[in-house]
Amino acid sequence: MKKVNLMFVSFIIIFFLLACDTERKKKVKMLKTESTEILSKAMIKLSIDGVFTPDQAKQIKNDYTKIFNDSAELGYQYAIHIKNIAYDLEYRDRYTRSSQQKTNKEQLTNTKKSEILKFRIIEKKDISYLNNPRMVYRIILDVNSLPTDKDMRNTAISIWENGNKNWKEFTTFLYLPEMNTGMTAYGIGEFNERGLIIFRKNENALFGTKWDSR
Repeated sequence: MKKVNLMFVSFIIIFFLLACDTERKKKVKMLKTESTEILSKAMIKLSIDGVFTPDQAKQIKNDYTKIFNDSAELGYQYAIHIKNIAYDLEYRDRYTRSSQQKTNKEQLTNTKKSEILKFRIIEKKDISYLNNPRMVYRIILDVNSLPTDKDMRNTAISIWENGNKNWKEFTTFLYLPEMNTGMTAYGIGEFNERGLIIFRKNENALFGTKWDSR
């Protein structure tokens, strides 16, 4: 009797999980359809109005795809954001001014002396396989404003230099305070035994956070 009850409970749990998964897929599909339509109409208007160049329009579509793949809800909100730029002149004006201020701020911060930022390591994960030792660090930077690319890069290098040179592959994922560390990192540094291979910054990672100035 107990065995039958256990099988029944297991069946109910599996059925519930499948139902939740099906419902989630339906929601993602709906968000994809609606956000794609919203974005397409907005981009047509923005192209006609001459707000974005063809290259900018292409970049926006790429940004939307990356954001939606990370989170359907954020992808939908990004489409709404572009729609507001297209149809709300006041919103467009705020966006334009904000973008210009951001450019000016970056030009000023780039003249500052680079430094090693304060940080907190929240995860060290060994993802080695076969004879390929690999390590990943997830790090939250202790900052009150957007750090420069150079400061983030130098901080990543400093972390590699302090006890991580023996890894065949070493990766640092850099996050800003209050960012979801389970999502895309703002800064990514990739190293081998000889040093930094590449450092890149992902502006899309700030979308939906307090650091997003768009």
